[in-house]
Amino acid sequence: MPTKNAKPTSSMQRRQRSGDKREALVSAAREVVARDGIAGASVRAVAAQAEVSVGTVLYHFEGGLEELQQLALERVMEQLYAGRLRILAGPGSVLSKLRSMVALGVPDVIDEDLASVYYSLPQLRENPLRAAAHRELVERQVSLYRSLIDIGAELGEVSREALEAAGGPDDVARTVVALEDANDLYPLLGLEAGGGEARRRRVRRYLELALGVTLPAE
Repeated sequence: MPTKNAKPTSSMQRRQRSGDKREALVSAAREVVARDGIAGASVRAVAAQAEVSVGTVLYHFEGGLEELQQLALERVMEQLYAGRLRILAGPGSVLSKLRSMVALGVPDVIDEDLASVYYSLPQLRENPLRAAAHRELVERQVSLYRSLIDIGAELGEVSREALEAAGGPDDVARTVVALEDANDLYPLLGLEAGGGEARRRRVRRYLELALGVTLPAE
């Protein structure tokens, strides 16, 4: 029997607890995907990681593991985009921002979150929704680089002649994003050569040649 001063749980509090549980399950799914890959993940594995029952996972995610995996990957993608958006909107020259963009895209250590994005690549052909999410990630990264390069050309910080010779802003932006992905895959495939700084230097060198600039050193 409730005490005299006890207050009933409000619907808002219940929704908050449900939202917190979903967040915890998405986090658990991200850890499972990073550890075991998409193919090795399961509702049971997510439940074990979050220390809840399988029923709890299915209650919060009617789409089961597929929905959890998708949400986990989208969260990682959104975080990467948000980080680059902050760089673009922040202070500094175009060249210093390009250096910071590369540093964010090619970290010293490929953490579990970023690894989970790459580990999901083999399943893209079988999953249109996940393929669409990856395409969106690539296009958003390209759009930020393209915008920054355009600004650099307008301000005279980027050589228009070199940029045109490299194919224009869109070609350069797409190539640098592809180079970032390739260099991030090196350590995951056991092909690390020189560490994070060396991988970033390869990407920066391409930008320097394509834009006719010298980027600030790390």
